[in-house]
Amino acid sequence: MAFNQLFDGFCPECLTEDKMQTLWLNKGDVFECPFCHLQISLASGMRATICRRRGRGEFKSLKDVHYSSTKHAKGLLLVRESLTKLYEADGFSAIKDADELKDYLREVRGMD
Repeated sequence: MAFNQLFDGFCPECLTEDKMQTLWLNKGDVFECPFCHLQISLASGMRATICRRRGRGEFKSLKDVHYSSTKHAKGLLLVRESLTKLYEADGFSAIKDADELKDYLREVRGMD
C-alpha cells in the first residue's frame, strides 16, 4: 500500500505502515484514527487537514457507518494544520509523499 496525497477516509499515518484504518468521528466532531489517534479535520473545504494534536479515543460510534470518514471524504487533499487557526489548513499545498508526511507527523504533539 503506497501513500496517497488524497484522503479517502483512511488514516494516512497507518497507510505508511501498510495498515488500512478507517477514521471515525470523535466527540469533538473531528475524524480520528482508533489505532494511532491521528486527527483529520474537514473544516477547510476540499482539503483534509491533519491536526497537530492527537485525539483521546472518545468516539461518537465505532459501529454506525454514518460516523465513518469513508462515508464523508473522497479525494480531499491532505494538508497541514495552520499554526494560528485550529482545525484549519495552513494553505493549499498538499503533503506530497510519505517522507513529507512523516516529517510533519513529528510536529503532531499533545492531545485535543
